[in-house]
Amino acid sequence: MDIKIMMWILKLGNSESSTNGDGEMLIDVPHDLLIIGPSESLLQLIQFVYPDMVSHLTDPTFYQERAILAPALESVEKVNQYILSCIKGEEKEYLSCDSACKSDEDNDVEAAWLTPEFLHEVKCSGIPNHKLVLKKGVPVMLLRNLDQSSGLCNGTRLLIEDLCPNVIGATGTNCGKKKFTLVE
Repeated sequence: MDIKIMMWILKLGNSESSTNGDGEMLIDVPHDLLIIGPSESLLQLIQFVYPDMVSHLTDPTFYQERAILAPALESVEKVNQYILSCIKGEEKEYLSCDSACKSDEDNDVEAAWLTPEFLHEVKCSGIPNHKLVLKKGVPVMLLRNLDQSSGLCNGTRLLIEDLCPNVIGATGTNCGKKKFTLVE
């Protein structure tokens, strides 16, 4: 990484930019980090962060030091859908549970509001989406500590290798051998 970019990131991390007192900060982004123009800007971003991505699909180290940070969940979904469309192969869809927990009936929440259609549309940080679409060779990042002693912790990057009806197999560089996760 360029030393100029590293110094800029450190300056941001140390809060050395001016704030307005409300916790907001004005950030000057170096011109060489900007993607100018709306046409094909997502493609440009992905090509910048993951150059020649398709030829590195089987190399877990390729994704170790690369990530796209997005300001909103909608942006994350656009990036994920675009990257998924770039990778050849058959998609496998995994869906979440379709019912509300019976223990919630004692709360002040109106149970009639918790329809499957409503639950499927809930998208917020900390709650997985109702539908997860994957392909073999797709990079993923764990968002929970599953098994820290085996290297499966928050932020671990893995490559999807197997997509079974109730199991997803993936490999990463810091967790060694292939790991399987039960999908319920």
